[in-house]
Amino acid sequence: MDMNLTGSARYRRLAWGLIGLIWYLPALHARTSSENFAGSFFLIGLCGVVLQLGRARGPAFMALAGFCLGLAFESRFQMGVSVFGFLAWLIFRAPLRPSERWTALWPILLGGMGAVALGRVIDWHFFV
Repeated sequence: MDMNLTGSARYRRLAWGLIGLIWYLPALHARTSSENFAGSFFLIGLCGVVLQLGRARGPAFMALAGFCLGLAFESRFQMGVSVFGFLAWLIFRAPLRPSERWTALWPILLGGMGAVALGRVIDWHFFV
């Protein structure tokens, strides 16, 4: 185990620590609400992206994480602030080279836009 917590190893440990906070979610989900769904989708998307930083995984996994971030926004639009902040961190502060940042960002954005588009179609179908 690498004891130097710089770079991707540090953020993998952070992601695993965040995943460890999920233990209390069943108690929160006893009553279903948009806040619970949004928080769960955001945490899944965040952990999915952080676990894959610096790894040579295909863009489909990042698009799935972006889809979860988009579902967080669709569940509760106030989560847009959290999603925007996370994407800003990914652009400006993530421990990646600039080319890797943009390579990771595009699938996330496309997945998020896919979730928002799906939400618009569902809204149009069921509310019109």
